[in-house]
Amino acid sequence: MTRVVVLALALVFAAGSSAHAQYSVLAEFYGRGVHAYNSGDYLTAYDYLSKAINGGFQDPRAYYFRGLASVASGREYEAEADYRAGAEIE
Repeated sequence: MTRVVVLALALVFAAGSSAHAQYSVLAEFYGRGVHAYNSGDYLTAYDYLSKAINGGFQDPRAYYFRGLASVASGREYEAEADYRAGAEIE
């Protein structure tokens, strides 16, 4: 019985660590996207923010900044969809 409990706890810990690591990577993509946007590199910003969003990052700011990057690069039609998606999360 003790082995089962230890194994279960190990699995829970491993799953939690994996989820945290994945979130960290997505947060890094988000951060790089915001930095690229603020540096005026809108295409790179769009790419990083898309990686974060497509990976499951659920922060509405990612959609907001991707929308801004879309507008800055002449794709207003994509920006509207991002603004709506971000608003739904919030």
